[in-house]
Amino acid sequence: MRPYLGAALLDAGDAKGAAEVFAQDLRNYPENGWSLFCLAQAQRALGRTAEAGATAGRQAAAWQWADAPLAAARY
Repeated sequence: MRPYLGAALLDAGDAKGAAEVFAQDLRNYPENGWSLFCLAQAQRALGRTAEAGATAGRQAAAWQWADAPLAAARY
């Protein structure tokens, strides 16, 4: 449920809340590609570009064998 909540917060403009939700999800599922993808989006929205770049790198590694690119934290 956290990816859905985080995505809703991000869509609503609450990047800080979304970042917290995605970070919490990543504590339980450290290489969750969906959460990494949207955490990077939230970090960019917060102006944390260096962190966003590191998170995007983790997401790229987690998603390297996927068949489709990500567009959001949920289907």
